[in-house]
Amino acid sequence: MTEVLAWFEIYQLADPHDGTIRYIGYSRDAQQRYRQHLSCKEGNYAKNTWIRELKAQGMKPVLSILGREEYEILARERETYWIYRYAKQGMPLFNWMKNPLRYGNDPFAHILSPRQREELARINEEGMRRFGTIWEKLCREAEDEYYTANTVEVAKIVLEFCELREMRRQK
Repeated sequence: MTEVLAWFEIYQLADPHDGTIRYIGYSRDAQQRYRQHLSCKEGNYAKNTWIRELKAQGMKPVLSILGREEYEILARERETYWIYRYAKQGMPLFNWMKNPLRYGNDPFAHILSPRQREELARINEEGMRRFGTIWEKLCREAEDEYYTANTVEVAKIVLEFCELREMRRQK
């Protein structure tokens, strides 16, 4: 297995008053992303208001790393897992959540099994090896467009698309 040069970190921001989880995210560099959150220059008005209120009290959100993943597609899945887990617990998250109605009555229905995660990692590794950055771009676009319970199927479709694209280039 090759050495992973940069992991994606899944992180949470908690209220320093009572530990309530307010935001879940992922990034290649959670500390840098944390500084971006603290700058309040992004479009999430509710999160920015909360951070400004904390700063006015001389406080900041508490950053904690929930886990690390080698591939972005798996980091997104873990981020989604934590969002739904905390939402189900009633945490007042500021995340712009995907529509939970897509997943029926069980907000955990979209979470991948260990076997599915292994398959997704294998597909993603093949996609990265064969297609590089175009693979990453297409996976992001596919997930944004078809955010679905079956991420493995989306990855397979993107892989097929990349293969067809490569075949057309060779003609």
